[in-house]
Amino acid sequence: MFLDLAISDFFAFLLILFRIAGLMLTAPFLGARNIPPQVQIGFSLILALLIFPTVPRAGFVLPENLGVFVVAVLSEMGIGAIIGFVASLFFAAVQSAGMIVDQELGFSLANVLDPVSNEQVSIIGHLKNILALLVFLGINGHHLLLEALTRSFSVVPLMGLRFSKVLQNLVTVHAAGALFEIAVQLAAPVLVAVFLATVALALVARTVPEMNVFIMGFSIRIAVGFVVLLMFVPIFAHIFVQLTGRMGTEINALTDAMR
Repeated sequence: MFLDLAISDFFAFLLILFRIAGLMLTAPFLGARNIPPQVQIGFSLILALLIFPTVPRAGFVLPENLGVFVVAVLSEMGIGAIIGFVASLFFAAVQSAGMIVDQELGFSLANVLDPVSNEQVSIIGHLKNILALLVFLGINGHHLLLEALTRSFSVVPLMGLRFSKVLQNLVTVHAAGALFEIAVQLAAPVLVAVFLATVALALVARTVPEMNVFIMGFSIRIAVGFVVLLMFVPIFAHIFVQLTGRMGTEINALTDAMR
């Protein structure tokens, strides 16, 4: 009897560990590629040990065979990965906003290497991503992810993942739509300012034809874009604080759709 209980607890601990590992693969900051795998594994083990006593295991039964256990492992990793993926979408929206601004200012060909994702990203996109990450850590946004993960064990018990149409729509259609919406909203101030500068240059070109507005336009548009970006930094921090709250709401809705 004691041996069966010990084996059941061991398998439950493994499933908890794999759900946490799924979050570590996709979550912003926690899943950064510049963090050594040994650190991520160690943190996952410590987190699993801390969460294990609080996870309800009343209805948990041992997997019947290896195939069922593999499916359970994949489903638990999927739960954690989906939670981290939804959180990372908000950072992807911020980076997409920067890419839109870069495209408008003519910086789309000047890319830098992002050490977090190990990918080529645009300059303004990388800057906005760094600012978003600093704000996220400054308001303890990573605690929000850990709270959402802990809550998921109460909402979705071990081996209790259910794929539904609602879950599919939340992950694909709704999440993708939110990404585009946030990206356009964050890029809107610079886009509007550059558009107004372009209209002003067009009026100058009609008024003073001998002035080479085409050459001056590049510098003026870049200057206007940078001035608006600089003025927008405090507002951006406030907006991302609100987006972090929305992130928690979206993750909780997604978790509720998994049961």
